[in-house]
Amino acid sequence: MDKKALVKNLHFLFANEYKERGMYTKVWLSHIFALGGYYKFSKYKLNLQTENRKNNYIEEIKAVIDLLDEKANAELRLIMDVDIHHSDDGYYSRGNDLLVFQGPPYWEQ
Repeated sequence: MDKKALVKNLHFLFANEYKERGMYTKVWLSHIFALGGYYKFSKYKLNLQTENRKNNYIEEIKAVIDLLDEKANAELRLIMDVDIHHSDDGYYSRGNDLLVFQGPPYWEQ
């Protein structure tokens, strides 16, 4: 699966999740590097931004992996890591990341 198809398929999945549950306001893919940035893996890190602060994101990460396994198995094979961030944590996508979905800001919801 090429990069464009991956982003498109994940966009539809998380846009529908946002409509149903309002969980993730922003979703993006980051490249994974090793050896001090000299080697880039062909898999991605899936980043999800949420407005709901939780003490432990492990159950939420498991739920995301289960969702991908159920509805986007081919896309899951291209994801090496899943990370969930609260919007106040100051962790944002960078210029070379692939934006998958961005909902309206929390004050417009």
